Amino acid sequence: MIDKGWIKTKLGECAIINADTYSPKEGWPFINYLETGQITDNIISDIHYLITSEDKIPASARRKIRKGDIVYSTVRPNKNHFGIIKNCPDNFLVSTAFAVIRGIPSLADTSFIYYYITQKSIINFFHTLAEHSSSAYPSLQMNDIEIFEITLPPIKEQKAIAHILGSLDDKIELNRRMNKTLEEMARALFKSWFVDFDPVRAKMDGRWQPDQSLPGLPTELYDLFPDRLVPAELGEIPEGWQVRQFNNIAQSLTKKDNPLKSPDSIFYHYSIPAYDKNIQPKIELGQNIKSIKIRVKENTVLISRINPENNRVWLVDMKPDERAICSTEFLVLEPKPSFSRNYIYCLALTAKFHEQIKSLVTGTSKSHQRAPASAIMCLETIIPTPAILRLFELYTSDMLKQILVNRRQIKTLAELRDTLLPKLISGEIRVDELDIEL
Repeated sequence: MIDKGWIKTKLGECAIINADTYSPKEGWPFINYLETGQITDNIISDIHYLITSEDKIPASARRKIRKGDIVYSTVRPNKNHFGIIKNCPDNFLVSTAFAVIRGIPSLADTSFIYYYITQKSIINFFHTLAEHSSSAYPSLQMNDIEIFEITLPPIKEQKAIAHILGSLDDKIELNRRMNKTLEEMARALFKSWFVDFDPVRAKMDGRWQPDQSLPGLPTELYDLFPDRLVPAELGEIPEGWQVRQFNNIAQSLTKKDNPLKSPDSIFYHYSIPAYDKNIQPKIELGQNIKSIKIRVKENTVLISRINPENNRVWLVDMKPDERAICSTEFLVLEPKPSFSRNYIYCLALTAKFHEQIKSLVTGTSKSHQRAPASAIMCLETIIPTPAILRLFELYTSDMLKQILVNRRQIKTLAELRDTLLPKLISGEIRVDELDIEL
């Protein structure tokens, strides 16, 4: 029995699906184009910018989008390629592999529909339908979406529910943006000091004098940086700095762990899918982990060896009493004495280091491309003086600590949202019963 004022209806009766289609005859000079793989869990990773007179426009670039529309991939629904478009660039099109859904204002709030159809139970239901399709790969038919039965509270309550869930998502997104900014700041500092040698070049050019400060560097740090570059194996480097193998900076931990020996123990599982989804390890019981893994320690950095086109570098966040493991596709790196994991983390994020790893790849098929661990550890890198290493640690410590704090908040907020979502959508909990600050 549903609550008074709540109605059951079909999605196709309370929403407009695939309302607007683009035709090349319209002659747009450019197109912003979104493919299914470019949005996951409401996070857009990229948008193709295509000039129609120069670029090949995919035949699937047809569905027009308005701000506030839902895009929901009909291909393999369990991959979570969906989202609600909050920022809509000009001439925005999405693939025909999306269903574009827009609530009819008098009947259904679009944001409420979004949260309804992104419940795990609904995703699983849609994926089961897709697996029984006659397509070459699991794919929802448009009719499956149109006839899907949805329960709607009064429009005012729909909006209130969507507001609560949306506020949690907004806080999550704010933390993500903060983390992106903090990481960019740390990476920029590393590049300035250890790749471009900006402080050294400023002294050489006379732009940094003993009685002056440099942006980000006060006067008293003047003597820490050399005032000339000297030839070395990797090109010119600051005088007094060294070129050494990566294994002088970090050691690769290789101790294995067999979770099956502790089937009831809880493990934090650092995996490639967990990184790609939200950079949060999955909490699992030993009995659910079927293969031998590498033990992960606190104060470590993980670098993926597989398919290094994607630069997966993971700053581990765990407590001393927690058990953590990772796939053997990761290198588990612990800093050697005099070095910090901040330095290792920022070094691993540089374009140069990433290109070096890519150059080591073996294997022909993309899914089997790997960089050998031993070869990565032998890569040559530049090592500054201990005093500058300590200075870099001082400057970046608060940045990276805040990144980890924000990640924990993201995890807590996401868990709260995922707990509230089915209860609010079903009416088990009503909006006026909640006592949470948003």
